[in-house]
Amino acid sequence: MTEKNRLPKQKPASPKGDIPNEPSQRRAAGWALDDKIAVDVAQLTKLAVAIWRIDRRAQRAEYTPEPVKIACESALERLADLEIRVEDLIGHVYHDNLRVNVVEQIGTQELRITECLSPAVYIQGQLTATAAVVVTGADAQDES
Repeated sequence: MTEKNRLPKQKPASPKGDIPNEPSQRRAAGWALDDKIAVDVAQLTKLAVAIWRIDRRAQRAEYTPEPVKIACESALERLADLEIRVEDLIGHVYHDNLRVNVVEQIGTQELRITECLSPAVYIQGQLTATAAVVVTGADAQDES
C-alpha cells in the first residue's frame, strides 16, 4: 500500500464526544466503564428495555418458534452477565414509596401492580430506568 492510499487514522465517533480518562468523570458524564469498553448508560438501558419488550411479546404470542424463545432467554442471560437487571414488577404490592411511574390507577384499596408498560432497569445495582405501571386496587371490580 502506498503512502497516498492510506486512510488517516480516525477516532470512532461518539455521541458524547471523547471518553474522559478519570472514572469519576466518566460516571458524571453518563459513561459506564469496565476493563474493556466504555458504554453509554442511557443507550444500554434502552437496549435492555428493547430486549425485555421482545421477550414479553414472544411470551404473549399464540405461537413463538423455539429459536426465538432461546434467543430471548440468551439475550436476557447476557444482560444478567453484564450486571443489568430488568424487572417488570407485575404482582408487586404498590405503596407510595415505590419508585415507579404510575400511568393509571384503578381503585384505591390494597393496590397491586397489574400491568407493566416499561420495566425498571438496574445497571450494577443502580436504577437507570423507572418502571411505568398500571396499579389496580381490590375494590376496582366493585366499581364496574
